[in-house]
Amino acid sequence: MNERPAGEMECRVGIVYSARAAVSRGRIALLDKQTYASFEDAATFGERFWVRCAAAGAAEAQQIVFVSDGAPWIHTLQRAYFPGALVVLDPWHLVRQLQWAWGAASGGLVGRCLADAWQGDIRSLRRRVRARLGHERDRDRRARGEDLLGYIDANADGIANLARLEATGSGAAEKTVDTLVAHRYKKRGMSWSRTGSGSLLRLRLLKTNGQWDSTGPADGPPLPGK
Repeated sequence: MNERPAGEMECRVGIVYSARAAVSRGRIALLDKQTYASFEDAATFGERFWVRCAAAGAAEAQQIVFVSDGAPWIHTLQRAYFPGALVVLDPWHLVRQLQWAWGAASGGLVGRCLADAWQGDIRSLRRRVRARLGHERDRDRRARGEDLLGYIDANADGIANLARLEATGSGAAEKTVDTLVAHRYKKRGMSWSRTGSGSLLRLRLLKTNGQWDSTGPADGPPLPGK
């Protein structure tokens, strides 16, 4: 991961669940979802997220599906705490990488690459990208294509596993990022201290996880300035 620019903070978010149900066509409810989020460094986040997952039954689970956006720090977390998990790359992030590399100039390549990915055919996917790179003359697009190839290689297992599951993706996590973080912290003109943002996030997690009413003053997080 690149370091964040000075003055910026990165919020990491993870969810864990074991049961879901169809509520309407194309909509799935996660029945026992629990969320953990923090402005901590990746190592601290990983340790504390695993504690939440273990409390939710992950330590005894026969099979864990680990959905990732492909970021290097998430690979490190997965290897450290979920070494036996079935790793899946979120397709939306693959789409974003493909479009970032070539976009409208792809001539249908994005769609063909996605077809390979959905079949778990990592060999064909690599071959298509390398073939395009061999004919690319634009310096910027070539550089982005090289980055794309590196992203595919780093997430080969997660792409190959797409064919093994019917419903895969990090939509639930992305929605949680939106409602938990973006809608509250990223409004125009806002600025946050690390202490204040962390305290507010812990309060919002109580609400998100349905623990607000069952948490007494002694159990809650420290308020800003306390």
